[in-house]
Amino acid sequence: MSKITVEICTGTTCYVLGSVSPADVYARLPGELVGQVDVNTVSCLKACCNKNDGQAPFVRVGTRVIGNADVENIVEAVFNALQQETRQ
Repeated sequence: MSKITVEICTGTTCYVLGSVSPADVYARLPGELVGQVDVNTVSCLKACCNKNDGQAPFVRVGTRVIGNADVENIVEAVFNALQQETRQ
């Protein structure tokens, strides 16, 4: 099983609107999942340009971009991504 990549946008808009830190995400993941997830920051996801992705702050979990990202919906997206991966 490959790791799920989480990219947290730290561009100006996302930062000002409250982008979370990788430590916040790791703190909310169950211990058995921590080794299955890589959480990084990126300077910009360019998601602001796509109105279908919602509003900042943005996070990419695998290939899915999440708008209005907070720790709860990031962890939920990680669970969903891991479940999809195990089905394949």
